[in-house]
Amino acid sequence: MSFVFREGASGKEKVYTLVSMTIVLLLMGSASVGRYQFYENPGYGGVIVGLLAAIWVLPALLDKHPSNKIIRSNIVIRGIYWVLWYLISYGLTWGAVYYAIPAYYTNTFGEEASFEQVVTRKEVRTGRLGHTCYSIDYGQPYSTCVNQRFFDSVETGDTIRLNVLESHSGYFVRSVQKLNSKNASGELIGILQF
Repeated sequence: MSFVFREGASGKEKVYTLVSMTIVLLLMGSASVGRYQFYENPGYGGVIVGLLAAIWVLPALLDKHPSNKIIRSNIVIRGIYWVLWYLISYGLTWGAVYYAIPAYYTNTFGEEASFEQVVTRKEVRTGRLGHTCYSIDYGQPYSTCVNQRFFDSVETGDTIRLNVLESHSGYFVRSVQKLNSKNASGELIGILQF
């Protein structure tokens, strides 16, 4: 398996590589789970993420393997390498702690819920690879992309119901319904769901 591990890698190096790859795969997979929306900052300290990133960088910093060219470089090159590796590790650790783990937790252990919001803004955005997002904003930190038919049917000020999968730190929007106006007797006239 020389495409994953370097020649002559020790057992500890293999574990380190597999843990690193797992974190990256967690982040990639969490994007396919759905767009996770936090209620607020989860509250984990940046210090904790910094320490975890430092622990992740430490094996690379102490690597004395003969194939490691960085350790034989001058102190400036080693310093640049270690700072860049720490920044990359910090970003990946932050993503895993703040995004991937809560997203997987919510997807696995979250409970179905729904709540009503008022549409505060609508906009059409073009995302990566030319993807068009028909976005409705309802006063939360994130907006929700819906299909064009639903987007055309809702106006600013309309009430919508969000059916979500939620946990203590955030939620996934599973479906959105427009609650139409009520008739004179107070009955709901209809629901349009995307």
